[in-house]
Amino acid sequence: MVVTRFPLQRILRNLEATGRIVEWALELLSFALKFESTSTIQSRALAELIAEWTPTPDDEIQESALPDRETEKDWIMYFDGAVLLQGVGAGVLLIAPTEEHLKYVVQMHFPLEEATNDTTEYEGLLAGLRIAVELGIKKLIIRGDSQLVVKQVNRGYQSLLMEAYVDEVTKLEEHFDSLQTENVSRAENSVADQLSKCAAQKLPVEPGRSEGR
Repeated sequence: MVVTRFPLQRILRNLEATGRIVEWALELLSFALKFESTSTIQSRALAELIAEWTPTPDDEIQESALPDRETEKDWIMYFDGAVLLQGVGAGVLLIAPTEEHLKYVVQMHFPLEEATNDTTEYEGLLAGLRIAVELGIKKLIIRGDSQLVVKQVNRGYQSLLMEAYVDEVTKLEEHFDSLQTENVSRAENSVADQLSKCAAQKLPVEPGRSEGR
């Protein structure tokens, strides 16, 4: 193939040509040359490019099936509280959709005689919710081993003593698009339980954990 912007095909195959043009035409005849103008090649390349980048109906269906980038998946939060002779504390474990674990210990500075298992559980729950709000989490599944606290938050049981805590949880719920609270076994909540005990004993915070007061 010969690509040129000159009309060589018309010249070499001109029946009225004479002299050297005829000689060159006879010499080149055995090569079966095909002539293409540059404008033809450019238009063909453009057509191929358009065909390559134009989505087919199948492509459009496939793209529409892809999840939206802005679609957020649920985070999971475990919480627990501890009342020990050394002090009072709470622990929070946040698990991201990417399986990353964020651990928090919350040390509470109020008298032991005023602390109960329920109050420390609620303090851990509220601390975890506030952290989730600061992180911009919109979909959250809360898991705790206190059946009483979970029932109260889910409006399955009322207690005047804990009403102020429930009201505070309700206020924080407004920051989320989706929020659900589940009761789990103590074994499943073991990480948050360990964190709460570390906070109550005021043990040094290990790398990868955040401390709150």
